[in-house]
Amino acid sequence: MSPFISVGNGSKSFPGVRALRRVRFELLAGEVHAVVSENDAGKSALMKILAGVYSRDSGEIRETARR
Repeated sequence: MSPFISVGNGSKSFPGVRALRRVRFELLAGEVHAVVSENDAGKSALMKILAGVYSRDSGEIRETARR
């Protein structure tokens, strides 16, 4: 089964802060994930990139066609 959405080598920086560095994330249709880590680890930045609020500095996002 191919991923519903995947992020490959995603990176995002803000002035003086590297929020994400080479992130890899895959989500299969029907799965539920919890993104848990320390404060300032980039969780919100990743979710905002996936939602289209932020643009990524590098990497790629792939989304399969919805049925």
